Amino acid sequence: MNQETGKPTGEKTQGEAKQPEFPAPALSLTVESETPKPNGKTSKNHRDDKQKSSLAVRIEAGCAIALVIITGFYTYYAHQQAGAAIKSADAAKRAADTASVALHISERAYISISSPRLDFSEHAITLPLVNSGRIPSGAVEVVAHEATVYTPDPGSPVIFKNAIEYSWKRYRFPSSGTGNPYSIDITTPSASQAKIEGGLQSILTSGTIIYGDGFPDDPPQEWYFCFHTVYHLLEKRILIAPCDPNLIIPKMEALDGYPNNEQK
Repeated sequence: MNQETGKPTGEKTQGEAKQPEFPAPALSLTVESETPKPNGKTSKNHRDDKQKSSLAVRIEAGCAIALVIITGFYTYYAHQQAGAAIKSADAAKRAADTASVALHISERAYISISSPRLDFSEHAITLPLVNSGRIPSGAVEVVAHEATVYTPDPGSPVIFKNAIEYSWKRYRFPSSGTGNPYSIDITTPSASQAKIEGGLQSILTSGTIIYGDGFPDDPPQEWYFCFHTVYHLLEKRILIAPCDPNLIIPKMEALDGYPNNEQK
């Protein structure tokens, strides 16, 4: 078989039909994105993270609630403690006040009159002052009233318009120590032992003692007294008995003109 030299092998001979040339089709490349397949381990870790996050939120909320409760309890306890402290302070003050009052009551001076004596030879009735307290008193002032009253019948009541003699006088002392440091002698110029023993005469004395109780900050104290003579038929002697100062003092003041006409 003869082959012509010098002709490319790819060419066609004249007798062959010429085929049209078409460009080669372009290749289309489609790249599909890969969707990762679910991984069981990764999904479990995600659920664990969500559970841990939820647990942390619950713990934080619980701590906040607990803090509120503790704060409320502390506030209530502090209020209770403050109230208890105030009550304790009040109780201490009351105890101190009670102790102060008790000290005054037990230690202060008490001025009164004990066992009056009637002396017909001196025409006087003696009133001994007594301080039954534990400390000396402050200044002492005594206002004493005296009256000798005629009684028409033994045992009849005292009628002040039947008084045959009356007077009042003021006595002052700088202080009274404990015991019986002073006495007051009240004159009774018209008193008659025979008339008193016969029930025809009565001697009355009454008045007020004003004194300091020994504590400078305390107000003046007052003690009222009243005595009258009584003849005891069985014992056959004259007694000096107490009477009601609230009843007798106003009548004697009206009789002797107190605070005027003081006896000199």
